[in-house]
Amino acid sequence: MARNLKQNIEIKIILDSRERDETLLKTIKMDKSFKSDKIKICQIEKKCFKALGVKTSTGDLGIEYRFEGETRWKKTKLSIELKRDADIFSTLYSNIKRFRKELDRSDKYDLDFYILHNWTFNQIKEHIVKLQKKKRIGYKSQPFLTFLNNYLDVTKRCAVVNCGDNFEETIRRIIKIHILKNKLQYNVDKQLKL
Repeated sequence: MARNLKQNIEIKIILDSRERDETLLKTIKMDKSFKSDKIKICQIEKKCFKALGVKTSTGDLGIEYRFEGETRWKKTKLSIELKRDADIFSTLYSNIKRFRKELDRSDKYDLDFYILHNWTFNQIKEHIVKLQKKKRIGYKSQPFLTFLNNYLDVTKRCAVVNCGDNFEETIRRIIKIHILKNKLQYNVDKQLKL
């Protein structure tokens, strides 16, 4: 009987080249060694991000992995959309049609899709008031209710996480959950014969 052994796995974070905010390049710390879970985040690279099987870039961040000692990186189905500050409001208020196309792609390709944002609903309400004072949004349109309806609709399709300004820890946790859920650490080519 053969059984799969849990392998040390190296992770390379891919940040899409279209992502203008490069804060993550500076804040995500690389692991010096493998942790007790046999996972080591060892690189971050900025390039066009396309998850496994996807022809069009979907999401801002994903991962590639390899087993310790290997040279070839493998893609995964993990895709994370990053929404900092007012970006979550503009995406789910005025850009919702375009964003639904991205969600449709994540469904079509069966991606493990997450949306991370840092603004609370109170911050969004404050932002709306500022836009209304500048006459960029009307008072009668009920922008917060439109935003909230779209937000709740999106949460039915994928995970939406308000991580405050703790993007780094949340991304690390999502990566580890993805690895465990998909059993990526089990190399079927390396089996122990019992």
